[in-house]
Amino acid sequence: MLKKLQIEKLGIFPLLLIFIFIGFSWVYAEAEKKLDYPTVEYQPIKRDPFHSPLDILDKEVMPEPVETEITLPQMSLQGWTWGYEPRAIINNQVVQEGDKISGAEVLEIRKEGVILIYQGKVFTIRPKK
Repeated sequence: MLKKLQIEKLGIFPLLLIFIFIGFSWVYAEAEKKLDYPTVEYQPIKRDPFHSPLDILDKEVMPEPVETEITLPQMSLQGWTWGYEPRAIINNQVVQEGDKISGAEVLEIRKEGVILIYQGKVFTIRPKK
């Protein structure tokens, strides 16, 4: 009797799973049919994808950059210390890294000299020998 009941339960359980699976599949399929996807219109453009869009620009329209010679204003390095708190004496003024003197910014003070940036160009000043 017990085995017969177990066999009946085993036979019903897979059928129940199959019906549940079919039901969910049918509900999902119906929901997918009701979705309204937007239409997308695509207009292909005939162009070579290997050419840069910048090639279209007329090269004569863009003037060539004029390179000007940038020279550092007259600066005299009288002395400097490097290490923990580097300092330098330039044109009788004591400066440290980050200070500006005569329009030039002190980038770094090294053993070799003082590195300055002036109008985007890097200069190194050393003491006169």
